Amino acid sequence: MRRVASLAVTGLLVLGACSGGEKAEGNAAATSEKSAADSASSGDTDITANPKPGLWEMTMASANGPAGKPIRTCIGEPKPGTSAFAPPTSPGTTCARHDVKRVADGVQVDMECTTEGIQTVSTMMVTGDFNSSFKNEMKMTMSGANLRASMPKDMAMTTEAKYLGACPADMKPGEVRM
Repeated sequence: MRRVASLAVTGLLVLGACSGGEKAEGNAAATSEKSAADSASSGDTDITANPKPGLWEMTMASANGPAGKPIRTCIGEPKPGTSAFAPPTSPGTTCARHDVKRVADGVQVDMECTTEGIQTVSTMMVTGDFNSSFKNEMKMTMSGANLRASMPKDMAMTTEAKYLGACPADMKPGEVRM
């Protein structure tokens, strides 16, 4: 079950939940500079919408269960030249496909990644202003030799995030607390 949680968190990592300052400059206003229609047709991967630096509270819920307890994460200042929608950089994770495009209501990310012998095909739809809130709706299908029979093969998860303010002095960018 720990692997399933790890794979699900991969979606959050794409959004900079554990940022440590590894995201591109900008916010949702920057994403609106280019029309959704232009981006959707071009497969735009230079999308720079990033959660506002500071303390964010995220609540995750799966389609088959109740909402989990909220987690809080400190998101640092973005690093120029990188994006919150970049493929995950978790140790042992490789991605064969990573498509990012703007759509009318936000950003869609389609990925095919492998972690510890488990292939994950996922689609994320991310909406919100990234200054006060955002929502990530993710659907995943998992397969592979290391996928245990007790692990779900299909998963749907929604993460809702809201900005709480500045990070506490004792919390560093990238740090997550339950």
